[in-house]
Amino acid sequence: MIAVLEQLAGELACERLSEDGIASIEKRHNAMVRAYEARDRTAYFQANQDIHNALIEGAENDVLKAHHRRLAARVSRTRFMVNLSDERWAEAIDEHNQMMDRLRNRDAPRLGQLMKTHMMNKFTAHLKALGCDAE
Repeated sequence: MIAVLEQLAGELACERLSEDGIASIEKRHNAMVRAYEARDRTAYFQANQDIHNALIEGAENDVLKAHHRRLAARVSRTRFMVNLSDERWAEAIDEHNQMMDRLRNRDAPRLGQLMKTHMMNKFTAHLKALGCDAE
């Protein structure tokens, strides 16, 4: 469910964010990349959450924000845990780089789809970390 909410938020934010709003997300993105390069998982996680929250806010949809907030509170620990694998962490950075490209280009459908995929990849990584079959 959270993947679908993030997909919709990405599409709406892409259409509704001002240029200043996109620049603010890009600053957060750059901080997240620096944290990744420094292998600082705590700073990475905070910047990552800031980016996702900014996109949710940028959707300018109170119902979406309320539902996302409730679900995000339930999965926050999981979101941190899935980047414990170096492989998944590198994939997440790549996905975020692509997300920024799509946001800058205001490609709402492709940003939304990538955000959904990004969240589903996190879910799959979490299941794998738990030793569950992700199929």
